[in-house]
Amino acid sequence: MRKVSYVKKFWFYPIISAFLSFSYLVYMDGFVSVKDLVQEKTGQTSWQRPKQWKRINNLSYETDDYVYAGFGDKKLKDNKSESLVYLSQSREPVAPANASTQIYNRLRRSLMTEQHIRKTLEQSLKNSTTIECTTDPSSTQVIDHKEYGNTVGIAYITISCEVGRATFVTKARLTVGKNDGLARFIAISTDGDIWEKNAQAFEAMLNNVSEVGDERYV
Repeated sequence: MRKVSYVKKFWFYPIISAFLSFSYLVYMDGFVSVKDLVQEKTGQTSWQRPKQWKRINNLSYETDDYVYAGFGDKKLKDNKSESLVYLSQSREPVAPANASTQIYNRLRRSLMTEQHIRKTLEQSLKNSTTIECTTDPSSTQVIDHKEYGNTVGIAYITISCEVGRATFVTKARLTVGKNDGLARFIAISTDGDIWEKNAQAFEAMLNNVSEVGDERYV
C-alpha cells in the first residue's frame, strides 16, 4: 500500500500566492450579498462565489497534482479585478478517509511550526507589482478547528498592507475533506472597506467549502 505523506503534500508554495498577481486596488464600490452566492464545482470540491463575478482564465487550470479556479468582479480596465476569490484542491489525499483527530492536529501543528503559508503569502504581497504596498505586509496564521459539513479546518490566514489611505486584505482557509482526505485552499482578496461591507457573504464563502455531493452551506 502506498504511504501518504501528511506534510509534504501541503506545500502549495507558488500555488497559494499566484492569485495575488491578479489583484488590483482602485477603491471601487462593490456590494455582495449572501443571496448573490451561487454554487461552483472545481474538481472534487463544491464551493460558492458571487454570481456576478466572472472566471479568471489565468487562475483556472489543472495540473497532475492540483486543480485551480479563480473568479473576480472584473470591474476594471482590461477585465482586471479588485475583488477576487481563488480556490485550489490537491488531487492526492493529505490525510486518510475519516482520519482521527490526532492526524488533523499533526497537520495543524506542522503548518503552525513553520508558518509556510503565511510567509509565502506575505512575501508575495511584498513583491507584488499590482498591489503596491506603502507599508510592510502584516499577517497571521492560526489553527482552524472549525468543521463545516464534511470538511475540517486546518489553518486560517489573514494578510494585509496599507496602500496609501486604503488597506488591501486577503483572508484564506485551508481545509481537508473528511471522506476523501483532499486539501482545499480558498482565499478572498479585496479592499478592506469592501471586506467589511461584504463580511457576511465573504465569510460564508470561506466556510462553505465541501466535498462534491455533500454540500451543507451555512
